[in-house]
Amino acid sequence: MTHLRDAARLDAALRRRALLLIGLTLAGSASAGCGGDAPGGPRVDLIAEALVAVAEAHGDPVAYHEIAADIDSVDLVVANVDGASGEAALYRYDGRLTGPIEPRVDTRDTFTADQVAIDPGTIFEPVREELDDPAIVDFAVHVDGGVLVHDVTIASDSGGVILVLLGRDGEILGIQAR
Repeated sequence: MTHLRDAARLDAALRRRALLLIGLTLAGSASAGCGGDAPGGPRVDLIAEALVAVAEAHGDPVAYHEIAADIDSVDLVVANVDGASGEAALYRYDGRLTGPIEPRVDTRDTFTADQVAIDPGTIFEPVREELDDPAIVDFAVHVDGGVLVHDVTIASDSGGVILVLLGRDGEILGIQAR
């Protein structure tokens, strides 16, 4: 399943069965040493600060191709660097802004900071409720099929990785093995 609309069509029973199977797989690896998010999980708590820092450095309005949080920092792929069409650059925020770095061509759809409304305290709750102690390694915001989506990557020590598509409030919309 590659598009949000396909993921959204999954009925609740199918999602629960799939999450149960994934939970059992991850639970098996948990007994082998996999245990929950890396220290504190992805730094979604830094996203709001990162958006402000990029706006101050880059100027308003800022168009983003992607915002991704891992256990250390938040990466923000900013569109139209220096006004060039298709040009983008990466900014990194870990309490301090670095960038722009890694200029690149990026023609993905964009979104703005006012479209990003993430509650760091609750965004992962539905995933944690469905999966026993998931190892959430990253979180991303991007546009897929014209729709702003949130996703988390969950990994196990045994090498299994899944991508979970989330709604704005963290509700599980679909899953995809990677």
